[in-house]
Amino acid sequence: MTKPSSISNTELEVLKQLWSDRSASVRQVHEQLEALGKTWAYNTVQTLLNRLCAKGFVKAERSGRVVEYTVVASREDLVRQELDGIAEKMCEGSSTPLVLSLFEGRKFSAGEIREFKKLLAELESKTEGGSA
Repeated sequence: MTKPSSISNTELEVLKQLWSDRSASVRQVHEQLEALGKTWAYNTVQTLLNRLCAKGFVKAERSGRVVEYTVVASREDLVRQELDGIAEKMCEGSSTPLVLSLFEGRKFSAGEIREFKKLLAELESKTEGGSA
């Protein structure tokens, strides 16, 4: 999937609705956004969905008169892409300063720390048999 370097805040709002439903019509997304207090026109939602299709985050399939939009990029995909863009832009491509800034000064639960340790152990075992 080809992904652009960023996504607009309005596109993200639409994508969040699709993440919760996996697929929906323009009308369904429009109604969900209205329930959240968004007063966007139906055509605006349709344009945003079409942009997300063009960017490769969503696919559209016609079923009779209705077009069903299905999310193809997970939240994790988008987070990874955005962080890669920040690392490239601000850290000369190195992820180390980015990762350190995400952890420093924050509090984490014991469960989150266990997950971090597990990830680090997996990364370490992949690096020259764990001798890096």
